[in-house]
Amino acid sequence: MTTPRRPATMRDVAARAGVSRSLVSTVFRGVPGASPANRERILQAAADLGYRPDGRARQLRSSQRRVIGVTLTATQPFHVAMVEALHDATELRGYELSIALSTDTRTIARAADTLLAQRCAALVLIGPSAPDEEIVDLAEASGGIPVIAADRFLDAPGVDAVRIDDEAAMLQLVGHLAHLGHKDIWYADGAGYVSAEPRRRGFVSAMAVHGLSERGRVIPAGATLREGAAVALTMLDHGELPTAVVAYNDWVACGLIDVFTRGGVRVPEDVSIVGFDNIPESALPHLDFTTIEQRSDDLTSRVVEILVQRLAGAPSTGLQLMPPGPLVVRSSTSSPRPGGRLRSVAG
Repeated sequence: MTTPRRPATMRDVAARAGVSRSLVSTVFRGVPGASPANRERILQAAADLGYRPDGRARQLRSSQRRVIGVTLTATQPFHVAMVEALHDATELRGYELSIALSTDTRTIARAADTLLAQRCAALVLIGPSAPDEEIVDLAEASGGIPVIAADRFLDAPGVDAVRIDDEAAMLQLVGHLAHLGHKDIWYADGAGYVSAEPRRRGFVSAMAVHGLSERGRVIPAGATLREGAAVALTMLDHGELPTAVVAYNDWVACGLIDVFTRGGVRVPEDVSIVGFDNIPESALPHLDFTTIEQRSDDLTSRVVEILVQRLAGAPSTGLQLMPPGPLVVRSSTSSPRPGGRLRSVAG
C-alpha cells in the first residue's frame, strides 16, 4: 500500500530555495525584506513543491484579512482565464481572492462596495466597461488602497491600468495584409466597446504608415458574433467589397466569415479576414482565420507585479501597455484577387 505524500511545509520550501524559513515567511506574508531574486526563487520552490500557505492559520494570526478584491463581468473567456491565473499567483503570495460580479443592472461601483466592505488590501478590476470617470471616482472612494484596471486602456490619476498595446497589434495586422498586396482594407469597428477607440486609432494609423489612408474605411460593427454577422450583411447590401477586412475581435471575424460564406463570398479568395484575440474558435477548421494573440497569463503576470509593488508602498505608475502576442497566420488571408480593387458583390 502506498503511503500518502505529506503536504509540503514552509521548511521544505526554505530548504529547496536555499534560504531561511523566516525569509520564506517574509515572502508569503507579503512584507518587504526579500530581494527580488530571493522572492522569485522562493515562489518557484513553492510552485515546484505544490506548497500552499494555510489561509485559515494566517487569518487567525492577523487582525486584517489578506484579500484582493476582484470585479468581473464574466462575459469573456479571456477575463475568466485572467481570474484563474490571478488566483494562483496571489495565493502563492499569501493572499486570497474575493470576486464580485458586475452586470448590466449591477454597476462596478456596487460590486466594488461589496469588496471594500471586506477590508480588501487592493482592488483589481478585470476588463471594466464603466466610463473612465466612474473608475476614477471609485479609486478616490477606495480609501487609498491600490486600484488596478486590468485589460483596460485608461490613463487616469490614482489608477494603475494594464492593457495590450492595441495600436502595435493593429500595425501588425494591417502590415500582414499590406505585405500580401492588399490596399482596399476595411475595418469592422468595435463601436462603443471599451477597447474600440485605441484599436480604431491603431487601424487608421497603420493604414497611414502603409500609405493606404485613402483606401481604408471604418464600418461600425460591435464585439459579438451577431454584430459581426450584421456588419457582413451591411457590406453585402452595400454592393461592393474590399479585398480584406480587419475585425475588431475574433467573434466579429466569426460572424463575418459565416455570412460571407453563406452569401457565396469566398474567404480568402474574394476577401481576406483577420481577427483579434486568438480565441480557441479561431482555429476551427471551417473558420481557421488569421488573428493576433492576447495572452492572459502575460497580462496577469504584469498585474501581479504591479500589485506586489503597490502593496509594498510604491506609487501608482498609471497606464502600462503590454506588447501584443504573436501574429497567428492561418488560411483566411492570401494575396488579393486579380486586380486587387473593390469588387461588386454581384460581379
